[in-house]
Amino acid sequence: KLASEAEARQELESRLMEAEQSLVSARSTMASVKEVAAAQAGVAAPSGMEAAMTEAAAARVESASAALIITELEKSRDEARKKVSESGEAIAALEKEIARLNSERNLIKSEAAESASVSASIKSELDAAKAREEALRKDIESKPIIMNQEIVADRAVEKEELSKRIASLEGQLAELGERSANRSLTMVA
Repeated sequence: KLASEAEARQELESRLMEAEQSLVSARSTMASVKEVAAAQAGVAAPSGMEAAMTEAAAARVESASAALIITELEKSRDEARKKVSESGEAIAALEKEIARLNSERNLIKSEAAESASVSASIKSELDAAKAREEALRKDIESKPIIMNQEIVADRAVEKEELSKRIASLEGQLAELGERSANRSLTMVA
């Protein structure tokens, strides 16, 4: 879109230059017509007065025609300048939007990297808690039933705490996964 706006702007600038050149040419033609008409009117002899008046009238008609052309060329030039200005504003707005989108993309990337780091840390802690729970379970199962009741109760409490910690860590991982998915959807939209 930015490229098409830039292309349109170049075309408009080209048309503006052509209009200005045509305007200068038309003005110089009009000036020379006026000079010729004035020179012919001043040089005309009394017997050629009628011919000079006819030529002056033709010069006035030509001058009026040239004035109309000049007016149209000025109008065309002004419209071209306006379109060039609008095109410049559109390009600036698009560049601003691109900068904003790049900024958002960079922010999302940094948040995703941070989230991945936190997720890895939580996963590591979760794996360690699961391993400890498994070790406790095996330890309890390997001991004879006649074990000290106090040790069994302590181990059961520790196992319960590890189970809660595992559930908490799994919840945190799920939450991070949801946030990451939401960011991905936001970036696509």
